[in-house]
Amino acid sequence: LGHFYFARLGHYHFAVTAFGTANTYSSITGTSLTYAFTAPATANTLLIVDIFIGSNSDLVTGVTYNGVSLTRLAWVTNVNNSSSKYMYYLVAGTPDGNSHNVVISTSSSTLIVSTAATYTGVKQEAPEASNTANNSNSSSLSVSVTTLTNNAWVIASFRSSNGTGSAGADTFIRSTNFVDKLIEYSSNPKTPAGSVTLNMVSIDTNPAWSNIFIAASIAPAP
Repeated sequence: LGHFYFARLGHYHFAVTAFGTANTYSSITGTSLTYAFTAPATANTLLIVDIFIGSNSDLVTGVTYNGVSLTRLAWVTNVNNSSSKYMYYLVAGTPDGNSHNVVISTSSSTLIVSTAATYTGVKQEAPEASNTANNSNSSSLSVSVTTLTNNAWVIASFRSSNGTGSAGADTFIRSTNFVDKLIEYSSNPKTPAGSVTLNMVSIDTNPAWSNIFIAASIAPAP
């Protein structure tokens, strides 16, 4: 998808935010998913790994990139059917720019779907805030997160059970992988710090399906 460049404002230095994704959909049920992903060799990188599993039990036991363990940021189950979403992160410094494997392990066999993304120009610490939301039989879903730092970047992951959904107010869909979507606040970076609400609309309202949102705020490097 190339690189996307944004200027940081205020008292922070100008920085680059680069975004990369991997074609990572897997329909094979198992206890692990492995796929190659290249993080660009850029300073102040944060790696995000988004995961969907076909169970509402907490089955994910670990996620690694190039053998280094990621940290779980959030886990949320859906309302009606047996599935759930996770978001993991790795404070990655300056990657070597080579392809390495993302490995996701589960405690029992299940469908695993994943997308990896990198954000650079990020303060080298955990995301400063996060939040989740879910519902069912609704044509829209929103999630709010409050940024703590001027010029923070708001990102999210959304899933509807049949892949429907369009960006609503203040929302931009960066990429789609099967029925998962990586989302951003359309006015990134957010300044001054404060609450941001992301909105997905035009979702199929089949009552057997439900929708899941995970959102996070990541601070810029000083």
